[in-house]
Amino acid sequence: MIRILIALALAAVAINYLWRVRSLPPHKQRAGYIRFFIGLAVLAVIILTMTGRMHWLGA
Repeated sequence: MIRILIALALAAVAINYLWRVRSLPPHKQRAGYIRFFIGLAVLAVIILTMTGRMHWLGA
């Protein structure tokens, strides 16, 4: 049950951030999307490393 709550909270934060990026002027939206996807990749690497599922070359 706690995993579902954490997943819902992370999804809510991601949706909120994407709404903010869409409200930016068009010339700043690209940077906002790039920042979002880099943050998502960093978070994925951290989670994979903490759970021991990251390949040893990636860690």
